[in-house]
Amino acid sequence: MKKIIILTGPTASGKSKIAENLHNLHSKGISIINADSKQVYKQIPILTSQPLTTKNYKLYGYIDVNQCYSVAIWLQDIEKTIEQAIVAEKIPLVVGGSGMYISTLINGLSYSDGISKFNKKTFIDKHCNKSTEILYKKLSTIDPAAAAKIHPNDTYRIQHALFVKTTIGQSITSINQHRKQPNSSWMFKIYSTMPSREKLYHNIDQRVLKFFDIGVIKEVHNLLSTNISNEAKQSIGFQEIKKYLEKKISIDNAIALMQQKTRNYAKRQITWIKNQLTNAEIVENANMIDIK
Repeated sequence: MKKIIILTGPTASGKSKIAENLHNLHSKGISIINADSKQVYKQIPILTSQPLTTKNYKLYGYIDVNQCYSVAIWLQDIEKTIEQAIVAEKIPLVVGGSGMYISTLINGLSYSDGISKFNKKTFIDKHCNKSTEILYKKLSTIDPAAAAKIHPNDTYRIQHALFVKTTIGQSITSINQHRKQPNSSWMFKIYSTMPSREKLYHNIDQRVLKFFDIGVIKEVHNLLSTNISNEAKQSIGFQEIKKYLEKKISIDNAIALMQQKTRNYAKRQITWIKNQLTNAEIVENANMIDIK
């Protein structure tokens, strides 16, 4: 069995720092691989809090914000990256807080995700810049059963349900019980950061303030004249800073909204980890992670 280490946890809980320290302790034996749905984008490293240096890291900042991206594409990429690490005799350290990504890596994709991948890319490219609201209304019309189970803001699942329905004529709810199984030769060891709520919220508030100190306004401003995918637009802070640049809200309001949205997101992550990753070991530093 090939060991894959997963380090997850809510945003701003210290995952990246622990991963960096673990890499420094075992620089020749660790390959850090991203499992955050927003840190894949090149042009928003500040907004998505990417590591300061990604030279030796994998799947960080490698997708343009105008590209449509999904968990299915990421799974293909990470499977290749994990195998490359194993061939190089390195232990893959998968780091991120995106529950869907972690779950897909561990449990595999639904059968429908593997249907006609080429046609799916064409379909998503055609629809990726339509608003999520429009796509959801269309899904509600042609597949109300699927729409009822999907959050109106979940762009990926909405696009995927539309693709399945329009391509094979079946509701995703009728075929989603079959799954593409994960690699049977991989053994996952799962760790999670879980600081106190008070410390976590303090970290979040300070992180958002730091974003503004190091140039997040300029980062978002540079994107406003470009064609940005719906997935990238969902990065926390993009809409708030956009509204500030359009003079619709003050900078203080933008900061406060970003802090609140990030805290709400962290709450959801904590709930997911506690409910779905019951075997995760809680860690506070790199020395608590066993790489043997």
